[in-house]
Amino acid sequence: QSNAGGNIAHLGGALIGFVYIKQLQAGNNWGGWITVIIDWVKKLFKPRPRVKVTYRNEESSYKKTAAKQKAPSISQAEIDAILDKISDGGYESLTKEEKDKLFKASKKQ
Repeated sequence: QSNAGGNIAHLGGALIGFVYIKQLQAGNNWGGWITVIIDWVKKLFKPRPRVKVTYRNEESSYKKTAAKQKAPSISQAEIDAILDKISDGGYESLTKEEKDKLFKASKKQ
């Protein structure tokens, strides 16, 4: 009660596997098309990143630049005085104007 067809199928699969391995060692990938198809199917289900598009308004960037140029310059002596006040009484001891000056000075480059 031997299954001759099953035995031949197994031997044929082993032969094709042997040839496939030898071709891979020679640099020929017979299964490359399968990888391409699998990658294509994966790409179909991969979520696409949403692209955020913004437009720069030339007028608004000009106004911002002009506002920066018109802003009063804060001297190093003023900054040092504010920092000394922080070291003596803490940040909470500063007035709103002093906090604004310190914030503007930190944004300067």
